[in-house]
Amino acid sequence: MNIWCLIVTVLTILSLRGVSSSVVSLNGMVHHFEPLVYNAQELLHHHTTKRDLDKSQIKLPFVFQAFGRRFDIELFPDDSMFSPDVKISDGINEYDFDRSKLYSGRSRTSQPMYITGHLYHDVFTGVIVTETETYVIEPADRHFNTSQSYHSIIYKESDVMDVNGKMCGVSDEKVVETDANELPTLSSMFSDGMRVRRQSVNMGKRTCTLLVDLENKFVDSVKGSVTDVNQIRAIAMGQVAIHLSLVSSIFSGTEFPQLFDDDLGVFLIVPKVIINLDTETLFADNFIGVAEYLNIFSGINHDDYCLACKFTHRDFEGGVLGLAWVGSTSFGSGGICDPFTGTRGLNTGIVTTLNYGRTVSVITTTITWAHEMGHNFGAPHDTTAACTGQPVGNNYIMYPQANDGSQPNNILFSSCSIASMTTIIEAKGANEDGCFQARVGVAFCGNGIVEEGEQCDCGFAADCSDNCCDAGSCTLMGVECSPTEGPCCFTNCTYNPFGTECMSEAECTFLSVCTGVNATCPTPAPKVNNTLCNNNQSVCFNGECSSSYCLFNGLFDCDIISQDSLLVCELACTNDTSPDGICVSTYEIALMNGSTIEGRQQVVGGLCNGTEGYCDYFSVCRSPDDEGPLTRLTNLILNPETLQSIQEYLTTYWWKKRREDLGPVTKKKKSGLVLRNPNH
Repeated sequence: MNIWCLIVTVLTILSLRGVSSSVVSLNGMVHHFEPLVYNAQELLHHHTTKRDLDKSQIKLPFVFQAFGRRFDIELFPDDSMFSPDVKISDGINEYDFDRSKLYSGRSRTSQPMYITGHLYHDVFTGVIVTETETYVIEPADRHFNTSQSYHSIIYKESDVMDVNGKMCGVSDEKVVETDANELPTLSSMFSDGMRVRRQSVNMGKRTCTLLVDLENKFVDSVKGSVTDVNQIRAIAMGQVAIHLSLVSSIFSGTEFPQLFDDDLGVFLIVPKVIINLDTETLFADNFIGVAEYLNIFSGINHDDYCLACKFTHRDFEGGVLGLAWVGSTSFGSGGICDPFTGTRGLNTGIVTTLNYGRTVSVITTTITWAHEMGHNFGAPHDTTAACTGQPVGNNYIMYPQANDGSQPNNILFSSCSIASMTTIIEAKGANEDGCFQARVGVAFCGNGIVEEGEQCDCGFAADCSDNCCDAGSCTLMGVECSPTEGPCCFTNCTYNPFGTECMSEAECTFLSVCTGVNATCPTPAPKVNNTLCNNNQSVCFNGECSSSYCLFNGLFDCDIISQDSLLVCELACTNDTSPDGICVSTYEIALMNGSTIEGRQQVVGGLCNGTEGYCDYFSVCRSPDDEGPLTRLTNLILNPETLQSIQEYLTTYWWKKRREDLGPVTKKKKSGLVLRNPNH
């Protein structure tokens, strides 16, 4: 390619990237939407007149017609996703936050629904999840520059246009990325009893605190036509609440039977949100590459939090929507609770809401965040047959390929993911020294959790479907047991017979069976220590997949430091932990006489060369990019040496420029595809 064609190509790319994306046509995001009209003044009146009541007494009726059906909803206040003393900051100053406008909801008919959202002025913004479809309600001024005859719009998740995926594989880029085409849908998340987040109780150390940091580009993308800074902050907080409520439901609805003896998972809570209304110095460059963006954010100390997530509205190369450090049992290696080392902390992840010039839907962003936090909690991609669902398409959250969201597993973590996450949670979060916090609150009858002084708890009377339990007193109704006590009680209120399986076999534990005299499932017996697990990368220790392959062979873990990008992604061991100890690849050890070790690679996303890089899908160590490809290409063209070369070229070969026509230039514009090559 000659220099003249290169200039034209670069300028074309720059001009395309310069097109404003602050207001994206709704037709660029969904196939079909409907104007939504309801009595907004009446909804606001109910909110205003009832806000001084006790929260448990506030119920707002919300009724409207859309998509040929009637929605009869009851909204109630819900700010449980934020800590009681949540701080709203711009990085320097702190601001008040009116949390009374945050709501959850349910159907006033018999149809199961899960609703989360917030009120801004007199309209509702939020998500409605039913057993078969998910609906999104947004203000019209977020999508249209001109005033409309309706204040809101509503669209279905199934009508969201496919978001373009990356040109290269999921693991070809930095650490672990979320491809837009990986994302499932939300409706199946609530198909089994429409589980919703439970009320606060003290459940031990199982709460991960999140810092949410909103770049000004994200804030600009959600504020619509609003200019008042206080109102902009309220809108931004409402968006955080919606995403957080949905993601929290995924994590709290994921059972970790080897850690907790109930059907609840890990709770997420946000004690601080940073809302940047102006450009931050660290992120002033509009063309930061996705790897460097995460690297910059990781350079900020987030030791006060279990995890920190940065939301932006940038069009990252390759269509990347999310990026995160993979959780590891070793501190300083990434994931939840990882401490700041003086230069960076790896308890971080990033999410963008822009993809090839189009704003992605709130559903897509929610699943991206859940997927990335899955990596932070230690879950790799589901790649083995044991971790993928059947039939085809019934895959789990961490499956690396596209799901259509129509299958029940699409919004669940697989048993493989849960096993990996269990190891990390126990090692770094829920143990005595871990960063998880206690779930603080007051226990009460009706929250669906059997607590001290209760024989059973099937929830509020209106929701209770358990014939064994009296919802008002949380006592058994003259029967042996209630299914709310544990999996070893039949729905007919009798104990399951001795030998009934209540917990399936896992990598490091045997199956567990009911005793016939108790409703709870006994703790499963551990398999023999040093049993291989985690795709033969680790070994079992006391029932947990937490020990290393090197220890299994009487050696110690170590990291090879080398310029060889292939060598440093080989699993290595040493027999000497002193500074003078030699770190040897397992492939070399395997060649030694009498060796029982097999050569193994680092897991995809594992750190290499200390903490200076990550191993990609091809077991090549990748270093974080200082700049995105567009910036590098721009710098190449605009640096003084290149400009001087261009001037000399055009002076010498002035006649060539006249002979160039748009044909060759147009064809050579395909060279822009190199921007998505992971090797550049």
